[in-house]
Amino acid sequence: MPSNKFDVQSFGDTNNALSDLQQQISGVSDDYGPAVQDIPELTAVPYAGITDRQQRFVEDERVDYFYNKQSMTVPDGFTILLPDDQNIAIAGRWIRLAANMSNIDEGYIYMGNAVNLAEAMQVRSPKYDDLVVRFEPTFDVDESAGGDFAGSNIVEKGYAIPKTDLVWATQAGGLFPLDNSDELKINSAYNELDASPAPPPGNTGGSLIGGVITHAAPLSEGAEGTGFDVRLHSGAEQEVKNAVYTWRWRHFYFADARAALTEGEIQDIIDMTTGVDHDALRSGRAGTFNFDASGSKYLWFIWNQALGAASSFIFAGLPTTFIQTIPGSSKLNQYGDDSTYYLYRSLNIQTGSDLDIIVN
Repeated sequence: MPSNKFDVQSFGDTNNALSDLQQQISGVSDDYGPAVQDIPELTAVPYAGITDRQQRFVEDERVDYFYNKQSMTVPDGFTILLPDDQNIAIAGRWIRLAANMSNIDEGYIYMGNAVNLAEAMQVRSPKYDDLVVRFEPTFDVDESAGGDFAGSNIVEKGYAIPKTDLVWATQAGGLFPLDNSDELKINSAYNELDASPAPPPGNTGGSLIGGVITHAAPLSEGAEGTGFDVRLHSGAEQEVKNAVYTWRWRHFYFADARAALTEGEIQDIIDMTTGVDHDALRSGRAGTFNFDASGSKYLWFIWNQALGAASSFIFAGLPTTFIQTIPGSSKLNQYGDDSTYYLYRSLNIQTGSDLDIIVN
């Protein structure tokens, strides 16, 4: 190898890597702003003071970003960034450079660190050949958080999630162990897992296949309805997956001798003070529902108005009549969600222990 020149042609695939990098940084100016510690500090740089094609080194990411005042690309929080005080409708984005290289005698700078060629090629080799395809994190409510919805990623409207269990695996279901060659981030920050040893970077041995996230504030639908990002770096590759919880209203159906329910009785059912035969977190009103009307009872449904009004009720293959009523006020569920509901009651008293009603 020449002593002061990087001979691209001598290193096979590296030639393609450098060619790609040159295309990325062509036209980038020599206007370097002060380095910043992390992505939040970069996006906090005032928009008015950023010049076109300005570059800044982000220490935690070990890579440069440059500002393209013509870009209208949708920000993703990692590759494409929008300054905090800039309206998204205005052109201009921070663009991540894949690597930062320059000649240094027998080696070059890779991601901000001076390394020799052998080390650089080792870093560039991904831990897995198909990381983008294989990284498949799964998540659910942690059982140690108090028991509500433990082991599920579907929760009731109004519930705030204190802790999340996270496991990363392959699409085929095999475990995906992390070690010191990997970096794991949750919402762009390192070491947010309650795990021992800590996830990379930071662990000095062993590997991790999962852990628990304690959210800085309980995860609510209003504040965090889009979920959170789980980002894995392995070698030169990185992949981002978005973990999203689903919040649903509780759907009630039961048989009861009462021909009418008071506002207080309805409230007690919705907030689970008074239990009924059946309740479930459902995404829609339609389905087949089984009742036990032994002893002569009316059939009742209560569901959130967001699920829409029923178009028909079917019993034994034929339409049957249910009376729709709407409570006089909105009702609170057990977690404080304030919503309006539909009530439906069969027109006539029913008998029998195995009655199927189809709702459309």
